[in-house]
Amino acid sequence: MKVLTETTKTKAQWTVPLHPLVAELLKTHRHEQLKNQVPGLNLGLVFPSEKGTPRTPNTLQKAFKAIRKATGIDIKIGPQVRRRSMNSNLLRRAVDRLTVRAIMGHTTEEMTARYYGVSEGDKKAAVLSFPVKLR
Repeated sequence: MKVLTETTKTKAQWTVPLHPLVAELLKTHRHEQLKNQVPGLNLGLVFPSEKGTPRTPNTLQKAFKAIRKATGIDIKIGPQVRRRSMNSNLLRRAVDRLTVRAIMGHTTEEMTARYYGVSEGDKKAAVLSFPVKLR
C-alpha cells in the first residue's frame, strides 16, 4: 500500500493510503509523461495542462460535466459529492469509524457523520435486518 502525505487546511499532516492499482496507474502515467517529455514535469506536476502549468479546478469540472452528459447523470459531481461518496462507501463496507476519520482527514466524529449519506437502500436494509416471524 502506498501513501501520500499532505498538509490539510488546518496545517495538520494527513496520510492517504493509495490502492495498489491506483499507485500502478500513476507509475504508468508518469512513465508515459517522461517518455513523451510532457511540459510541466520539472515542476512536479502529475496532471499538467498542455502548456505545462497547473490545472485549475475548472478543468476537473469540465471532465465531470462530459461524464454526466455521456451517462445521463443529472447531478453536479463536485468535490463534496466525491468526498461524501468515499465516506459513505467506507462506512457501508463496515470500515471502523476511526479508520474512516483518518482516511478522510476528519478531526471529529461529527464531521464523519456530516459526510455520511444514508441512502434509501441503507434504510431498507436496516428495516429488513430485523428477524420477523409470522405466527
